[in-house]
Amino acid sequence: MRGAPEPSAEPAGCIETLREGLRQLARQSASRTSFAEDLQALLQDGGVCTTTTVLSPGSRLAATLASRPAADAVSPAPLPVAIPLSFGEQTLGALRLEGVASAWRDPEVLGRLAVEVAACLAYQQARWALGERVKELSCLYAIAQLGDQGGSLEETLFTIARLLPFAWQHSDACLARIVLDGRTLGAPRSVGEVATQAAPVLVDGVERGRVEVAYARVFPQAEEGPFLREERNLIDEVARQVGQLVHRRAAEEERAALAERLRHSERLASVGRLAAGVAHELNEPLGAILGYTQLVQKASPLPEQSAADLDRIVKACLHAREIVRNLLLFARQVPPRLVPTDLNVVVHEVLHFMHGRCERAGVQVILRLEPDLPPIPADAAQLQQVLVNLVANAVQSMPAGGSLTLSTRSDSVEVAMAVADTGLGMRDDVRTRIFDPFFTTKEVGQGTGLGLAVVHGIVEAHGGRILVSSSLGQGSTFEVRLPFGRREAVLP
Repeated sequence: MRGAPEPSAEPAGCIETLREGLRQLARQSASRTSFAEDLQALLQDGGVCTTTTVLSPGSRLAATLASRPAADAVSPAPLPVAIPLSFGEQTLGALRLEGVASAWRDPEVLGRLAVEVAACLAYQQARWALGERVKELSCLYAIAQLGDQGGSLEETLFTIARLLPFAWQHSDACLARIVLDGRTLGAPRSVGEVATQAAPVLVDGVERGRVEVAYARVFPQAEEGPFLREERNLIDEVARQVGQLVHRRAAEEERAALAERLRHSERLASVGRLAAGVAHELNEPLGAILGYTQLVQKASPLPEQSAADLDRIVKACLHAREIVRNLLLFARQVPPRLVPTDLNVVVHEVLHFMHGRCERAGVQVILRLEPDLPPIPADAAQLQQVLVNLVANAVQSMPAGGSLTLSTRSDSVEVAMAVADTGLGMRDDVRTRIFDPFFTTKEVGQGTGLGLAVVHGIVEAHGGRILVSSSLGQGSTFEVRLPFGRREAVLP
């Protein structure tokens, strides 16, 4: 604190000098705190007083003085002097002066000083408030731009969290984060946080997370702790925009998935029509070849080499006939015969004749079947074929052995059957094509690429769906979900 001010013989004449200093002060002060400090220095240098305090409108003394004339509010020297500060209809608070020089104790002179200080304070507050609004609007504009630029949702929310501190009053000590579905994007929580402002993130009326802004230092009280009323409005608006962004991205992903399923269904339908036509054309000559070959086999005696060749012809015809049958299944030319079916029974029947193959491959089979599983309308034979294909693929994906988990479960609308392995897994580009007909990753001669296409056709013919999840080196899971409701077979 500086010493007592030098007495001024003409304080009224110093008002003009102080006015210019106050104007510079209003233009240069960056914050409310610096304004109070700079004002005290100015009044000390002007020989007015030794200590200056600017009281906020919410303080008890300021509220009392606001209802009195300026002259009545002046305390007799040498006690501290307090005078109200008002600008137009706006009450700005009060000015408390200590160590007032004797030449400045005149109520009229102090009233003029209060008018000048109030004008300076009003200008500074308006300038400061304008700067805060510019920061807030810039923040909202940047968020709107981010929402239109694309990129992953997580990256966008992380960038928004990094932008937020710059819109708050004390940005140098501000931390911000967005919590969505349990994930924290932005600054992690710290034990040094002394005050937090938060707003919920609502997506379709459901709270999915929140936007949080925290201060790591203690600051003077404002409307909401150290936070401003405008900052409450801002964080609420940011939370609303984040909710809209999450909703919009989810809708976009759903539309993209629906479009992809539609394209996939159209491809399958086209190939199915082609496959059905080819299968019908092949059935007749295959039947003739197989029939005449078996007639020749009955003729005796046959040379050993001829008999072996005929066996090869029969095996090739049977293999070709199985491919034709798969083509017809894929094209849904063989409708399912729907009868009440217990998926647990299907699992046990398939496991009965697949167990030996699993043992030879070093695959441990784990059963997790829900007891008392309700029956569903289905074709048990076709579901067995679905499970055989899935189990065979799972065993082939574990050349060094592993574990195969077969599970069933139900809810209020459907029954699910899952096949999970610990095999090689699939890349994303492979996973998206596994149900395409004739697509295979196996060596030539080891697969036709129809197995999973047939599985897909059977499941869809039952009005169900099949979900696939896979990670390279960790295995794959195929889950078949079939509805409870009795319905007719679904044909193209």
